[in-house]
Amino acid sequence: MKKIFPHVCMDLSFIFLTLCVLDQFNPPMHFLSRNIFKIPLMIYLILVIGQSIAAIAANRRAQRRKLRKAQAEKPSQE
Repeated sequence: MKKIFPHVCMDLSFIFLTLCVLDQFNPPMHFLSRNIFKIPLMIYLILVIGQSIAAIAANRRAQRRKLRKAQAEKPSQE
């Protein structure tokens, strides 16, 4: 769950961000009908994307550290 959640959040954020942009260029489609809803949604989406990128990067750094630690503890075959 720790690995998949940031990716799902980022994917959904990009979908909603795309809907926001499409709504600006094609208002008759009414993707997002109220202006009061659009600004907080845009702020939220940008923050979620940033948080997801940070969580993914932290997970990858932790995996690399774990791998390096395991390799350092492995006795040499020589």
